Amino acid sequence: MKTELGYDMSGVDGIEPLGISERLSHKLANMSFVGSLLVVAIHIEIPDQVGSLPWWCVQLLRFVLGPVAVPFFFTASGFFLAGHVGEAGWYAREMRKRLKSLLIPYLAWLALFTVYLIPIMLAANMRGGRPLATGIGLPSPISVFGLDLAKYPAIPAFWYLRHLMFLCAASPLLAWALGKWRCKAVALAFVYMVLHEMFVEFARQRWGLFQHPWMLNPYGVFYFLAGMAWRLGMFSVIPSHTRHFAVMLGILVFCAKVGCLVRGAVEKDISFALGLREWWNLVWNVPLVFCVWSLIPATPWPRLLVKNAFPIYVAHVFFLDAFHKIMWFSWLDMVKDWRPLLEWGCAILGSISLACLLRCFTPWIAKVMYGKR
Repeated sequence: MKTELGYDMSGVDGIEPLGISERLSHKLANMSFVGSLLVVAIHIEIPDQVGSLPWWCVQLLRFVLGPVAVPFFFTASGFFLAGHVGEAGWYAREMRKRLKSLLIPYLAWLALFTVYLIPIMLAANMRGGRPLATGIGLPSPISVFGLDLAKYPAIPAFWYLRHLMFLCAASPLLAWALGKWRCKAVALAFVYMVLHEMFVEFARQRWGLFQHPWMLNPYGVFYFLAGMAWRLGMFSVIPSHTRHFAVMLGILVFCAKVGCLVRGAVEKDISFALGLREWWNLVWNVPLVFCVWSLIPATPWPRLLVKNAFPIYVAHVFFLDAFHKIMWFSWLDMVKDWRPLLEWGCAILGSISLACLLRCFTPWIAKVMYGKR
């Protein structure tokens, strides 16, 4: 069988995608909510006082657990898309869904952020005693919407949404690779991801080149492809003792990262840990993702939380930016070490509150901004 784009799908033709049980559905929703909290944590600042309790909390969220979030989102996206691979007209149908759930929210939030920055900068300039026009200008649509694929969009966190759209567009090619090589395709993607990062690191040190968020970065390809293979049942052949080994390895990685923080706290210098070779982080992050996933309960969490994972992801930067520029008052300096965690909590609560208000009073706007979620 061939897809609309001409790729031979005979390798996956007849494969029945795994169904989504109620327990798995709850687990995916719970993990999505946890992932959204970790995404917010990635974007908060690190307290200056090394070894303090706020420093430990932020570093555990950012350095230890934070790298789990985006890989899971790529994996979950591939998992959901693969549920319809091989069906008649699946590609056109899935692309229409992604148009509403990814592209429209992507454009809408970036356009809103550009407008939102004007009053925020005016207020920040007034508070700082600077000329009102300082830092205010109209950026080009290319920079706002991330049309230059070598640069981030106006909201850097939205690189994931842009990258995911390209992966969805390339899904017939990825499905063809799975049909032809099955789990070997995932292994090849992993090897390519590591080799790519090793080359980028070498090029950065040797020639001063930097890694660019290319539209098909191997990082996203590997996890998206792994999610597709998971849904198509290609990992069912993995014995249980191997999965248990992966969980134990993830626990060891967690302990190793905490050990780096302990050493940094003792020596008052964490630069060595943050400067670990990136390709090592990519390798050891895989069992850590699996470990965290295994620990997430399959019992339903409150709907108010799990249904707001995407709203937290897309809106948190608005609240972080506002809190950082205009909502920090001098009387709060007594708890300045806790400022990053206060920003983290305000961004989460603000995003949830905004979603509730939009869904209550302007449901049609909420459908557009949140991709009908």
